[in-house]
Amino acid sequence: MSTATPSSGISSRRAMQAAAQVLMLVLGMPLGILSGWYALAPSPARLAEQAAGGTDPAALLELVQRATRQQQAADILHQLLGQDPAALKALFGLASGHEAACLHLIYLARSQPAAFDNLTGVPVTYSLALALARHMTPEGFSRLEQMAATHADACLILGVAYEKAFLGGSREKGTCQVPDLERAAYWYGKARAMNSVVGTRHYARLAYFFGLMHHAVSIEDAVYWFREAAVCNHADAQCALGVCYAAGTGVEKNLEKAAEWYHRSAEQGYVDAQYNLGLCYLLGEGVAVDEAASARWFRKAAEQGDAPSQYHLGRSCELGLGFPARYEEAFQWYRQAAEQGHPEAQLALAACFEQGRGVDRNPAAARYWRRRAADNSQTTIPES
Repeated sequence: MSTATPSSGISSRRAMQAAAQVLMLVLGMPLGILSGWYALAPSPARLAEQAAGGTDPAALLELVQRATRQQQAADILHQLLGQDPAALKALFGLASGHEAACLHLIYLARSQPAAFDNLTGVPVTYSLALALARHMTPEGFSRLEQMAATHADACLILGVAYEKAFLGGSREKGTCQVPDLERAAYWYGKARAMNSVVGTRHYARLAYFFGLMHHAVSIEDAVYWFREAAVCNHADAQCALGVCYAAGTGVEKNLEKAAEWYHRSAEQGYVDAQYNLGLCYLLGEGVAVDEAASARWFRKAAEQGDAPSQYHLGRSCELGLGFPARYEEAFQWYRQAAEQGHPEAQLALAACFEQGRGVDRNPAAARYWRRRAADNSQTTIPES
């Protein structure tokens, strides 16, 4: 049986003491740094001073982030925002990218509704409304509905909530919430009535969607929704309404109104409307014949890559409609449309190669584009 000698016990204790000292050294450095940072970090009261008036968004953000963990910071934040419209505006600026800021805005909507009186002139973007709706509690939604009579932003958030299925459904028994687009359109419409730019834009978007959905079932209903979107300056809907007037579908045929709606849509850069308006001026449908105006609208659409417009602009250049003939430019527009598979442009390009208009004569290239045109048009086109 062996026994430990005194020297071996001393050695063991010394080894343990040395290990403990090393461990304290390793742990002590980061702990010391952390404690030093905490001592130097500004207090919530100091952050509130810096954030007052919204002049220091970084301080406001730090206060918001601390408020999720410290009651003192939360109390200061709520008091600050209840009294400081500029700080409230700054918080809105942060909320799109910071969940904590969204949560505190929701707190205000529920517990300090008077603070929302400071929202006049503060734009609520769609992304911000989406962030708020995603985190909103049932009590918060109830408060927003109470505010909706006078606050367009509350209507906007409710519209987003119904569209994105944060409201209007049930998750009980394994079922999932589904969007309620009609209810969303109702709230967007309420926001629109209070001159909300964002609410108007999204009401128009849903109205155009409803128009497309109704088109195959009830063209009259489709026209109603297209008109609802069109008066909100929705370019797609304006063009669709113009098509309805031009064809007399769901509404009495009226070429003048068709041209008017095409023009409103075309001014916003909508390609189909620009092409349709070019045809109107070319053929004198709803407007007086104006070959120069026709070419101008074809050019706007052609520059956006629209093949039919490129073909018609090429034709205007070749025939000199509204300006002197420009054969080289005609060839370039025909080629761009032909490369997109436009049969008439492919035939026109073949004619350019055959006749040497705007390009050197090339019978082989002419035959190639005639074959392409025949393939695309499903008809037999004799070679020259």
